[in-house]
Amino acid sequence: RLCRLQDGGYSGLKDVTDRHGGGHNGKMESFFLAETLKYLWLLFGDGTEVPLDEYVFNTEAHPLRIHEDYRFGSRFGSLPLAEDLANDSPERPLFDQSVRARVA
Repeated sequence: RLCRLQDGGYSGLKDVTDRHGGGHNGKMESFFLAETLKYLWLLFGDGTEVPLDEYVFNTEAHPLRIHEDYRFGSRFGSLPLAEDLANDSPERPLFDQSVRARVA
């Protein structure tokens, strides 16, 4: 609310401890549009724009496709459970050897 400019755009505040912001500092940081608004879009969107079982976001909010070898299906983002390893076979391994060692 305090960062929005009347003519359009946003600006940083000179003093965030001032109840009225202490005025604008006259510049909009590049990360504001590139990262902050993208995070807000992801947080408050309906979740259909970017399938989170196929993409992960880096610290700068860039989507990176997850390689097929590193997906864990519905439990994406965590180590597989022991029962997940039951479907693992030497002919068609689902998980890297280091993952198997950590779960065992």
